[in-house]
Amino acid sequence: MNIENLISSINDIIRDKIGNFCKNNQEKELTENLTEKFFDISASSFKAIFQEFCTHFYAQYEEKGNTIEQEGKIYRFKKLSNKKYVSPLGAFTLQRRLYQHDRGGKSIFPLDEKWGMSNNFCTIGVREILLFSCAHNTPSETKKILSKCSNIDIATVSIQRELDKCGKILANKSELIDEKINQTETIPEDTEAIVASMDGANVLMREAGGTVGRPTERPVTEKTSTTYSYRNAMCGSISFYRTVNGKNPDVVENERIKSLYMAKMPQHRYVDFKVGFETQLKQLIPENNSSSIHKIMLCDGHRSLWNYIENEPLYAYKGSFSI
Repeated sequence: MNIENLISSINDIIRDKIGNFCKNNQEKELTENLTEKFFDISASSFKAIFQEFCTHFYAQYEEKGNTIEQEGKIYRFKKLSNKKYVSPLGAFTLQRRLYQHDRGGKSIFPLDEKWGMSNNFCTIGVREILLFSCAHNTPSETKKILSKCSNIDIATVSIQRELDKCGKILANKSELIDEKINQTETIPEDTEAIVASMDGANVLMREAGGTVGRPTERPVTEKTSTTYSYRNAMCGSISFYRTVNGKNPDVVENERIKSLYMAKMPQHRYVDFKVGFETQLKQLIPENNSSSIHKIMLCDGHRSLWNYIENEPLYAYKGSFSI
């Protein structure tokens, strides 16, 4: 990276934007309007400096040759191509070198491959922000929130695509992720009772499948829809309790130490949820059940929940759960 050229470019930006603002500011008193102008020129200056820094930083890692070799194939430089990236600090554009194989096949951008952006335009930090926000809000709400309080500006459709992409990656690695999480969970030392609970809701999905509702009186073909279906969204909790002395010495009160939560959606008969919830319980409660800790299964009266609980061996260990 040519540091002297970078510093010279940044100095030009400061002189052009900040210098001109200071020279042209004729207001004697500080006002709200002047403050907003100050913030605007500061943001504009930072954006330009950030773009210049990114251009110089990534350029040093770009391929310089006219040909490169990958997996025994020779790729030749064809043209320069611009791409816009989105980072937590804002968007920036890079000019990349496109290489293409002599006899057809895919084209490659070596620069994108080096930092894992071949099929992405959002950096890892932005993807984490989108996932966190959309766990609490819709994509359209996330767009509005980010545009108000950050430098991230992404279209709602693009946010949804990023969610779909990240969701597939997480789904493919869900077993490994759950295993690592379960390994870190232990029963608190002073636990006297464990309460496991689960509940769910039918969620309307825009995909073909079975419908729900009261069965018909006459024999008919199975109720299906080509446009929508209902799937079970499930949530489960495992809570740890201990007894403490309350204000009344004759009354023993219960105190929750901590809770673990698990949720899955959407799936018919919530198969993946059952597997994950059972795995988490088995990690915490050994099959020999030698512990004196009280174990309670607490659910509402939904028939599908109790059919599952009463027929699942995990909950049928002798004295394992009070149901």
